Amino acid sequence: MGVQVARLNLDEAVDLLGRRVEGDVPYLVFTPNPEIIDRSRRDAGFAAMLRAADLCVADGVGVLWASRILGSPLPGTVPGVELMDRLLSHCADVGAGVYFIGTTPENVQAAVGRARRAVPGLQVVGFHHGFFARDGEENVVRDLRRCRPNLVLFGMGVPKDQAFASRWRDHLPPGVHLAVGGGLDVMAGAVRRAPRPVRRLGMEWLYRLVTRPGRWRRQLALPRFAAAVLVRRLSSR
Repeated sequence: MGVQVARLNLDEAVDLLGRRVEGDVPYLVFTPNPEIIDRSRRDAGFAAMLRAADLCVADGVGVLWASRILGSPLPGTVPGVELMDRLLSHCADVGAGVYFIGTTPENVQAAVGRARRAVPGLQVVGFHHGFFARDGEENVVRDLRRCRPNLVLFGMGVPKDQAFASRWRDHLPPGVHLAVGGGLDVMAGAVRRAPRPVRRLGMEWLYRLVTRPGRWRRQLALPRFAAAVLVRRLSSR
């Protein structure tokens, strides 16, 4: 569908990014789900941002389903929230610093506090809320360079995460820069993930729709994505 998704499962992604955390260049990681891929089909500028990433991993069963329908099956999903949690644990193990960017001032502080309690030894070297204007980006980048984190978590949402990381990549500190969308709100406790049995059934999208009905317009991307996958499959025959 025009997005290069790595053939990695969650364990393999954690292993790869664990090595990149202490690398000497910025390494951009995006987590496309069906909504993001659908947006890239309709927005050339956004598609270019995804292509500029160093790594894209499959966030959601919809991407896994599409890979199977299109004859190039992925080994599994790499949920952004779970990837974030695993990398935080790795950073605590190796003494790497972490920086949080995104969500509201209250939620980012709550996310930092909960992360510190959940991951003993975690070194949070800085954080910043996500409600800053375009002309405030340089100040955020300056603070990133001052703090020199090994892992940066972007939780400003789509497409701001991707736009910020792509626009400033040559000025970002070395290490992994991971776009987690609403992941910081989940970490803060402001948004609940679907129960594990629901996630295992691949129905997390339905749980989000039922619990947050205001998202219904965003969820229209799912049937558009499914239709595009099926059309491509039929045309390839």
